[in-house]
Amino acid sequence: MEDYATTQANAAAKLTSKLHAQARTKGRALNDFVFRMGGCETLKVDVPLEKIIPLQRFAGWRIQFEYWPNNIRLCANMSTSVWQDPPAMVAVLP
Repeated sequence: MEDYATTQANAAAKLTSKLHAQARTKGRALNDFVFRMGGCETLKVDVPLEKIIPLQRFAGWRIQFEYWPNNIRLCANMSTSVWQDPPAMVAVLP
């Protein structure tokens, strides 16, 4: 398929997804697939940091961010996004 590696999900809805898989002529799916997300609104996250990193020093802190669905990096042949480790991301704080 020409657009297998570059396929994008429709951006007309709030949140959309598209599964693009390769299949043999008899309909059996091959091992390769691409899962894309898209949408016209940002995904918003707002959670207490202490729920993610259970340390008293983070009591009262919050994690807040917005993310465009089409910017969520889902690797080929994986149905989950790239792992980010919040404790390691803030471990360098004084």
